[in-house]
Amino acid sequence: MSDAQKAANFLQMARVNTPGGQVSALGLEALLRLADGPRTINQLMTETGAADGPLSRQLRRFTAWYDPREGKVVEPDLKLLQRERRGEKLRGHVYRLTPLGKEFLKTAGLLP
Repeated sequence: MSDAQKAANFLQMARVNTPGGQVSALGLEALLRLADGPRTINQLMTETGAADGPLSRQLRRFTAWYDPREGKVVEPDLKLLQRERRGEKLRGHVYRLTPLGKEFLKTAGLLP
């Protein structure tokens, strides 16, 4: 399978499996960058050239998050990413692929 075909499969899978709206190119780029390993939001901001707000909103499409207005955790349709605290003395979070995220990218032909 060619690289172009792998990319087309990935884009089609993302489009079909995200009801209620399309994922932006920024969200897909961040997801692909996380295929190489965990990253902080600052690392992703540097690699993508995007600001924190737009990048965080796109990552939220693939990550469970707490909605204080509803008082509950919101689960995305595709939980491809996991957000974890960095550690006791460190601020911020680390994003990594979930097992479903890895399987998603393998199915598209982007991971071995």
